[in-house]
Amino acid sequence: MNSSSSVSPVAATQNDRAAILVMAALLMSALILISGFALDVGHWYNSSSQTQRAADISALAAVEELVRVEAATSNRGAAELAAVAMAEQVAQENGYDPSNVTVAIAVDALGNDQVTVTVVEPDLDMYFAGVVIDQVDISQAATASMNDCAATCGDTVLLNSGLDGMTNAGTGGDGWRPTLTSDNLVFNLFHHQDASKKPLMCIDKNLSPPSACVVNGNSAFYPLQPFSGMVTNYTPKLAAIGSKVYFVVQENNKVGLGCWDGSTHSTCGLVPLENYDYNNKKEQYTRLDGPEVIGNQLFMWGDNGRVYCVSGTLQTCTGYPKDSALKGVHDMTVVGGSIANGVESDSGMQFDMEPSISGDRIFLSLTPAPSDTWLTCWDTSTHATCSGFASASTAAGRPFLFLKYSTSNTLNGICARGGDHGGGSGHECFTLAGASTGTIPNMFDFSKDGDKASQQSATGTTSFGNLRTFFPFKNIDGAKCWDWTINSVCVGVNTNWHTEDTADYAYIYDGVRCMYGLGHKEKVWTFDIDTGLFPCPPGGSGTDTIYPCSCADGTTDRWTSLVLTPDTNLSAFDKFEVTVTDPAGNLYQTIDMTTVTFYEMDLRPLNLLSPPPAYMTIVIDAELKDGYVWEDATLTGSNNVGIIQLPGILPVLID
Repeated sequence: MNSSSSVSPVAATQNDRAAILVMAALLMSALILISGFALDVGHWYNSSSQTQRAADISALAAVEELVRVEAATSNRGAAELAAVAMAEQVAQENGYDPSNVTVAIAVDALGNDQVTVTVVEPDLDMYFAGVVIDQVDISQAATASMNDCAATCGDTVLLNSGLDGMTNAGTGGDGWRPTLTSDNLVFNLFHHQDASKKPLMCIDKNLSPPSACVVNGNSAFYPLQPFSGMVTNYTPKLAAIGSKVYFVVQENNKVGLGCWDGSTHSTCGLVPLENYDYNNKKEQYTRLDGPEVIGNQLFMWGDNGRVYCVSGTLQTCTGYPKDSALKGVHDMTVVGGSIANGVESDSGMQFDMEPSISGDRIFLSLTPAPSDTWLTCWDTSTHATCSGFASASTAAGRPFLFLKYSTSNTLNGICARGGDHGGGSGHECFTLAGASTGTIPNMFDFSKDGDKASQQSATGTTSFGNLRTFFPFKNIDGAKCWDWTINSVCVGVNTNWHTEDTADYAYIYDGVRCMYGLGHKEKVWTFDIDTGLFPCPPGGSGTDTIYPCSCADGTTDRWTSLVLTPDTNLSAFDKFEVTVTDPAGNLYQTIDMTTVTFYEMDLRPLNLLSPPPAYMTIVIDAELKDGYVWEDATLTGSNNVGIIQLPGILPVLID
């Protein structure tokens, strides 16, 4: 019997299916393993990219911090420590442990700072790679350098808190009321009858020590004669609008208003106002007192009883000159020898102007004869005699004026007083309608004898809200102070510059906290309205225009940051406010440096604007702590207190 073997079709199919299932299972495992590895690789790649980004931004931040701190402190060691801390901080902010960050700092062959930051992310999560790999670490490094823009930039805005001491301010002649410009310059005129003299003086508060303004490297540019043949009134005043100063220009046969630009140190115009008629009888000539600035207008007062008005662009105000209530009634006709001489010995102290703080009115005095002084009031909005004010006469005071206030600091009168020049005895006050209210009890003796009260007083508000007027007294080389808020002599005020020979003539308030003084001895100084102490240290302001840094390529401009100058001792200040505005006057940012821990104002967002601003205006407003003096505000004893713009260089990554 023959035997044979065979496989049935059914059995063959079952075997094939089994083989296919085994193969499919193997293939599926392989696919799952490959997919798992793909997930691991993708995770590693994503982590690597994130780590690289962390290294990049950490390196950029670190090298910028390195340069910033070194520029601000001149301490390389501190700068390197700050750079390391910054790199670790930025890495941590991006999710990385600072212990896994290393920082290397170097300087390349061209002298550029470089910072290399290495960021490690250890022991990454794995899905299937762990079958064959124990651990995967990601390490990425980045090097950043400050060599892209490579420009130096150091615009500095300094705080000016008055003068450091007594500053010589003349070449002879009586110093009168100074004025302050927006450029932190102090200008004054000296009384000169000689047309060959140089009456105009400029003091630069930014210099250390403050001294005559330097023009194109010439420290002897000032004093000068701004207009040929110019002489001055006995009481020459100046007024400032921005960087420009204005003053009366007296010549042989005419009088006008002149303009001097403190930013260009050159004339900016002269507008004639009146013929000047001098004769030996001293009759009906015209001299002008002033100017007093109200907004963008300058007002002057003539001994002919007329009011003059000129705009800051030297355009005569519509309808001016105008007659005051004294015109034709109390004209200057005869002047006795008891009134001080002025131009060509034509008598000097015979009129005065005193504007209200709000500027809505100006009180005017005129002394047509040695016997009395007449008062009137001018409304600067209606351009006419103040409504309801009756012309008043006083023999008690002649001819200097000062404003009278209530204990709530509200204007409620005008007073005329005597003085060393101009004669008179004591003072007499009047209501805003011109009615006499007599004298202020317990006020000072303003007579010509004794302490010899001098010329222009000035009024300011203290840091604690009291309104005070300071009166110059020539013989005591100092001021006497009246506090309107308490209606009494100022409490706790000690005018201590009496050790200097100043022979005080006039004061002006800077609007912050300092009075500026000028006297017969040709010195300019400051004192604090809170304490009367000299020099004025409690605070001040600084303002300037800054521009973006120019890069080495000659075309790129870059805004950086503002930081305190190394000489600024911030611990001495209660307030150190920095305000930045754009060319249109819009506020960019205000920071009080005493309230923050990172003393920097970042201007770099300006680079993102289209276009970036061409310039920005910086204003500093600062107040020293009570009991501190100006020397306490500096670390080096210099006057370089303020802010400085960091170098205009941009951090970049090096491949």
